[in-house]
Amino acid sequence: EALLWRNAALRALVQPDLQLNEPLLRRLHRMRHGQRLQIRLIVVPTLQEAEELHARLTSGEAFDAIASTRSIDSSRDRGGLVDPISLEDPAWPAALRSELESMQAGELTDIVFLEDRFAIAQIESLIAADDIDFESTRGEMLALARLTQERLKMAELAGRLGVKPSLQVLDPILRQAWKVDEGRRQDSP
Repeated sequence: EALLWRNAALRALVQPDLQLNEPLLRRLHRMRHGQRLQIRLIVVPTLQEAEELHARLTSGEAFDAIASTRSIDSSRDRGGLVDPISLEDPAWPAALRSELESMQAGELTDIVFLEDRFAIAQIESLIAADDIDFESTRGEMLALARLTQERLKMAELAGRLGVKPSLQVLDPILRQAWKVDEGRRQDSP
């Protein structure tokens, strides 16, 4: 019961911050119904390792075999194969989406720097957009946008409002010093 109340309260508090505009709805539609890419991905921690693997891939070694043994990405168990992605999806790093933008099936990306790692991707196939028009999905896109933003903003707000840890000082000398310091803070303007 308390959890339901908490979620309802958080949902109500974040409503004024939601931004459900036309460009966002159209982007969601393109993510769901536009062209997508089936890719394989290798992620490694160092540039040196990425350069070594890129050279091996360029010379013809099988992407899935290398991904299975060397990648640190969760897709390694599937030979680096990830669920189809949209280049509109901000969940994927912009550097990787940019690299994939002008590529065709079978092509290999250059090494892509992702914050603290290095990635190499290969496009397996291009999945054509379906013929579902935007207006027929407007309600679905609006609900999806609302739900996604609510979840993100609720989590952010819950983090800001979370319980602050309290300290219990066990050492008597340190406890006395702490009390003196707390008294000074309360007396300050």
